[in-house]
Amino acid sequence: MIRALALLLLMAFPAAAQTFDTSAGRVEVTRMAGGLDTPWAVAFLPGGAS
Repeated sequence: MIRALALLLLMAFPAAAQTFDTSAGRVEVTRMAGGLDTPWAVAFLPGGAS
């Protein structure tokens, strides 16, 4: 119950995005989740770009 309430509170307030300058241009990064010890999935971009 407490975890569900914490998750709802985190979703109610958007996270502050960080902006970085890279060789490809400016990139904005927003944390979508935190506290994950072991990620269990990976998604790749269409077209195989890296």
